[in-house]
Amino acid sequence: MSCVGFCCRKYLKQCGLLENSYVVQKLADGRVAVPVCQQFVNEFGSHCSHHVFKDIEFCVSLMSLREKRSHRRPVDDVLSAVKSLCVNRSLWHEDLAADLPRTWEKHGDLLLLPSNCFSSDVWKLLGNSHPLCT
Repeated sequence: MSCVGFCCRKYLKQCGLLENSYVVQKLADGRVAVPVCQQFVNEFGSHCSHHVFKDIEFCVSLMSLREKRSHRRPVDDVLSAVKSLCVNRSLWHEDLAADLPRTWEKHGDLLLLPSNCFSSDVWKLLGNSHPLCT
């Protein structure tokens, strides 16, 4: 992204006019597409007309932009995998989510889990029948 694009994005974010669910994109012709919220479109229009704002020349036009990928945390992946395993065996209840680790330490190919996780009797029912449980 160019310096002008970066400054424009920063300013729009400060003003609450940047649409955060989409990604800023550099276009093939060198222009930068900055996603803006509806308030900005209402003020400047949605048709391709040229404007100058804070010494930056820009054109407002409607186009498709890529949505941002959701950033999942590893703890969310653990919850999803364990919940899926338990649901498939009709063992899941919401109290089990509190019994899952929120943090861990990784040492090579080993994970050190807190001593207070996986303490429910449900985990004993799973035994070593699943690769995640060995």
